Amino acid sequence: MDLRITTLIENNPDDKKELCFEHGLSLLIEADGKRILFDTGQSGDFIKNATALNQNLENLDFVIISHGHYDHSGGFERLVENVKKVPQVVVGEEFFRQKYKTVSENEYKYNGVSFSEDYLSEKGISLNKVKEDIVYLTQHIMVFHHFKQSNDFEKRNTKFFYKENTHYSPDAFDDEISLGI
Repeated sequence: MDLRITTLIENNPDDKKELCFEHGLSLLIEADGKRILFDTGQSGDFIKNATALNQNLENLDFVIISHGHYDHSGGFERLVENVKKVPQVVVGEEFFRQKYKTVSENEYKYNGVSFSEDYLSEKGISLNKVKEDIVYLTQHIMVFHHFKQSNDFEKRNTKFFYKENTHYSPDAFDDEISLGI
C-alpha cells in the first residue's frame, strides 16, 4: 500500500520559511486509495499551504478532526467555503462539548469548536460521530476512540474543562480520536 502524508500546517515554520504556520495541525493523508484531511488547524491557512504545495483539497474522502479544540478544528469553515463538496466528517461522539481553558483562577476562555452540528446539517455535510472503540473506514484505515490511560506519565492537563449548563468539569479529552493505517 502506498502511503503519503503531507503536513499542511503545524506549529513550526518550514525550513525555507515559505509556508504559513500556527499553533495547530492539519495533515493530508493519502492511503488505501483514500484522501483524508486530518484536522484543519486553527485559522484555515492550511488551504494556502495546500495550494503552495500543489495539493488539491477537492475530492477528499474524509475529514477527520481529532478533538474539539480550535487549533484542530478552527479552519473547517474555511474548508467548506473553498471546496465544492465536503466529504463525511468523522469526530468522537463528545466532539461538540463546550471546551474551555482556564486563564486565571475562576476565569475561563472558550477554546472549542466554532461550528455546530446544525451548521453541518445546513451545509448538507455527513457527520459520523464515532461511538465505538474502533471504526474501519476501509480495510486498512481505522479510527480509534475511547483511549485508556495506562501509564503514570499520562497526566490530564488541569487547565482544560468542558462546560455543561453552568458547571465546568475537567476535560479528560474523551472526544479524542486517532487514525491507524
